[in-house]
Amino acid sequence: MEIIKNIISNFDITIAAATSIVIFILGYVAYLKNRKNLTNIFFFIYTIFVVIWSLLAVLSFRSTDNNIILIIFRFLLFTAVWINFL
Repeated sequence: MEIIKNIISNFDITIAAATSIVIFILGYVAYLKNRKNLTNIFFFIYTIFVVIWSLLAVLSFRSTDNNIILIIFRFLLFTAVWINFL
């Protein structure tokens, strides 16, 4: 019963983690299909940045320390630039 309460109280983290795992697996499988294809390589790199971005977004809303939030937002902006670039 305690596990269910923890999942419900951390529902945003659970959803973000599950989505990130699925996105990473999708990118990794595409990369494994043809490792020399430039599209597959860029798609895998893109999925890595999307996973990092989504996890940092959840952490930024869960954190209470302003200095940590500032650092997380800087990394969020860094990954967002790379997502747009790719």
